[in-house]
Amino acid sequence: MKQQIDILFTTHNGARTLPRMLEALSRVSPPKRPVRILAVNNGSTDETASILAGWAGQLPLVLVHCAEPGKAAAQASALAHLVGDLVVITDDDIIPEPDWLQQLEQAADETPEASIFGGSIMPLPIDPVGPWYEASAGLKADLFAFTLYPRGFVTGADTIFGPNMMLRHGEALRSLKGPFVLGPSSVVRKGKRVFPLGDESEMIARLEREGAKSMFVPEARVSHMVRDFQTDLGFMLQRAQNHGRGVAIRALKASRGWRVRARMAADSLLRAAWIWPRLVLGGRSKPDARVFGRLYGFNWHLGRAKGALFGPFSPAAGKGAGSKGLAEDRAAL
Repeated sequence: MKQQIDILFTTHNGARTLPRMLEALSRVSPPKRPVRILAVNNGSTDETASILAGWAGQLPLVLVHCAEPGKAAAQASALAHLVGDLVVITDDDIIPEPDWLQQLEQAADETPEASIFGGSIMPLPIDPVGPWYEASAGLKADLFAFTLYPRGFVTGADTIFGPNMMLRHGEALRSLKGPFVLGPSSVVRKGKRVFPLGDESEMIARLEREGAKSMFVPEARVSHMVRDFQTDLGFMLQRAQNHGRGVAIRALKASRGWRVRARMAADSLLRAAWIWPRLVLGGRSKPDARVFGRLYGFNWHLGRAKGALFGPFSPAAGKGAGSKGLAEDRAAL
């Protein structure tokens, strides 16, 4: 381990956002420590490889290839390359402010008792948005990773998220080894790439249970690119289900009793049933914040019920698997 900042991100078919991200990284003001960027190409089939190769001479890039699908596997493949005392973990669709790394580094140096750091995340549409985007503004944290808190110690599992976080070396090694049941995977069901969300929360919660302290640094800012498909109503409601499912899996991780799971599922199904007639009466043809809130809540509770009853999606299901291939998602609620 040496005094260095390693930036780690994984990308799967990231050609749409990578040029903007890498251009922004080239404009980041240098911190005191030297910087190295680990880019994990996770089985991309678009122009991702050539884009990364084209920037290799302009940025301190180390290219890593991981054929095994899934964000967790891609991050784990870079563990052997992590040598910096500070490890920044981010995504392939951010635009950092010029002083991003300087702010994170300063917080780490001034607060030695903290080992997990998070910064502000602001959604930034890069395409024309769908008609429901404005109606979803009240849920932009869940949908678009909007994050903003005062500076200070926080419960990181609730306030620090993937596009903008930094760990000290030891915590990075422990956290990225997994195992993970949450987070981006290759499972596709009925044409949708679905997975229970909450991998960063799961990772940070484990570190905090072991004694790690988390700090929020609002001055360390990134923008999070929002593409047109992410503002489609169907996509946003699927994300609501993914969130609800992840919440249930995290809450029930220590419980295998069917009674506890059944009670949680029943609670969510009752709440969804309470929302349903209001959706029917209120309609959903015109984008409206109140209607969107009900739609989101209905789908969130469906996801929570699925997580309580059936757990995570089966990793063995693989890309293109139908509902029969998802052994742990046996029923369509």
